[in-house]
Amino acid sequence: MDKYIKRLLSKPKDLTVGDLRKALGGLGFEFSECAGSRLQFAKGNIKIKIHRPHPNPVIKRHQLQFIVRELKNNHLVPVEKDYQPIRDGRHRCSVDQDLGKG
Repeated sequence: MDKYIKRLLSKPKDLTVGDLRKALGGLGFEFSECAGSRLQFAKGNIKIKIHRPHPNPVIKRHQLQFIVRELKNNHLVPVEKDYQPIRDGRHRCSVDQDLGKG
């Protein structure tokens, strides 16, 4: 497994947007910037959208949890034996819905 993906899965507190681009790029995701400060990572029909953290480029904890969960739910990274995927709409888009909150 790629070192960037291993780092992403460890959910470090200092993961930057650049690190995230390298990790998801290694999994075949394409990066694009959307309106405002939104970032999108897309691979086929899988789209992960987050708000660009600023002024500090470190990915927020809830964003990182969402990204790792999506990768696991879509079987793009190894999962633990007892992992239970979450598929309801509230969790599926949680990063987009939390943009305006603290």
